[in-house]
Amino acid sequence: LDGTTSVHLGIVLAVLLLGGVLLEVLPTVKWGRTLGKRLMSIEVRDIEAHEAPEFGAALRRWLVYSVPGLLVVGVVGVLWCLFDKPWHQCWHDKAAHTFVAAA
Repeated sequence: LDGTTSVHLGIVLAVLLLGGVLLEVLPTVKWGRTLGKRLMSIEVRDIEAHEAPEFGAALRRWLVYSVPGLLVVGVVGVLWCLFDKPWHQCWHDKAAHTFVAAA
């Protein structure tokens, strides 16, 4: 990486981080769901309090979902929920101590 490339990479990563926080993390914290989850009638809940997760948990959930997703390993993490018992949690839900429930 040279000076120009690293600046552009930093800008792209900052935009992606800001976009993820605005479109995924904040709606999950405020309402327990994003627009897509609302359309599917599902919501994210804290596994202990059964309320919308706090900011740290929602951010951790999004990061564990998106970073491995870039590496294609995320497919295994998402399919994990098909075999997980009893909550059917994917890796990002396990990391954030959340689960997905019908709204």
